[in-house]
Amino acid sequence: MTARSSSRIGLTGRLAGRAPVVALLAVAAGLTSAPAATASPMRLRARLRQAQLAIAGEPEVGNVVPDAGPLEGGTAVVVGGSHFTGATEVRFGATPAAGFVVKNDDRIEAVSPAGSQGRVDVTVTTPEGTSAVNKGDHFTYVPPGPYVTEVRPEEGNVEGGKPVKVLGTGFTGATEVTFGGVPAKFEVSSSEAISVSTPVGNAHVVDVRVTTPEGTSPVVPEDHYLYNNPYIEISGVKPSTGGAAGGIPVAISGLGFYGVTGIDFGGVPSESFTVNSPYSITAIVPPHTVGRNRITVLTGFGPSLPEYCPKNKEKRNTNCTQRDFYRYKAPSVDSISPSHGPRSGGTPITITGHGFAAGEGTTEVLFGKALAKSVNCSSESECTALTPGSNKAGSAYVKVTVTTNITGRSKKNPAVKFEYE
Repeated sequence: MTARSSSRIGLTGRLAGRAPVVALLAVAAGLTSAPAATASPMRLRARLRQAQLAIAGEPEVGNVVPDAGPLEGGTAVVVGGSHFTGATEVRFGATPAAGFVVKNDDRIEAVSPAGSQGRVDVTVTTPEGTSAVNKGDHFTYVPPGPYVTEVRPEEGNVEGGKPVKVLGTGFTGATEVTFGGVPAKFEVSSSEAISVSTPVGNAHVVDVRVTTPEGTSPVVPEDHYLYNNPYIEISGVKPSTGGAAGGIPVAISGLGFYGVTGIDFGGVPSESFTVNSPYSITAIVPPHTVGRNRITVLTGFGPSLPEYCPKNKEKRNTNCTQRDFYRYKAPSVDSISPSHGPRSGGTPITITGHGFAAGEGTTEVLFGKALAKSVNCSSESECTALTPGSNKAGSAYVKVTVTTNITGRSKKNPAVKFEYE
């Protein structure tokens, strides 16, 4: 056996005894097929390098520290990841870095170029390709003053009291942290981090803003915090009935009364209301048409869920009482104009009061015992009609009957009568 053969056998044996990756490098370099005499050291190194890059794969950015800097650039940034060997370019968005040094296969030190306010992806390019964008490669260009780049975690219960980290820049000397305008308890950990206890929520999505002597952080998508309020429902209304004129206070009990923006009585907003707690509201009943009308609590998380009564399979009736309704009782007549006319009838009059049903044909007007003609109500408080005829002169009291989901009749008002002449 010649010395050359012995050398080739020894080399092959050593490669076979090494790890599979080394064997793969040898195969990729063509060592098992090319004669040793034709494989120069320079060509061998080139083939080994090519095989190494093939195994290494495309670069991947895992993190950027720090992940924010000023618009003018110049921030020294460490880019962490993998497969950085041989990197030819580092970009911040579409702009090449002001400079970079590949420290090793998983670390690059770069200097940010100038940029515009907002978030960009930091990408690394090698002979194997360019890193795919991902959540870990973000870098945010920020204006002077405080700026929020992340809220961690980004959601929590509406009741508040949850620990949250607010990350960003320019937090030194912070005087206030708000969640949707609601102040929170906080402690400044550094110029880039604040520890916060969330306040009670007032809407599903709120902006977390930091105030320092330099100003207040701008509203950006990265400062969002999500409050969860799964249950908004009414369990009781007391009293649950009253006059069509409204004006009385009612107590509304239930769950999830956070961030309340309004109380709706069958489409008519309450004149005023007070949220006593997440379980109690006092509201002033607005005027409305006679009938049963659903009450809805409106919040920054959406409206209260309608009361649900499941039907009994063996009976047509339900087994529970719906608790989110208010019943408006009898309508009232307050005045008429004009208040006199001929016995022949046909006098057009305007009737004012409360609890009328808007439209034509749902509200009846009686002059004594005679029905008025052409009754049309423009609202729950005003109707027009033509007087019926009368056999004799004298007074006729005016009453109203309304038929909606219940029937209501006004009581006689001695002050409201029509004089037939």
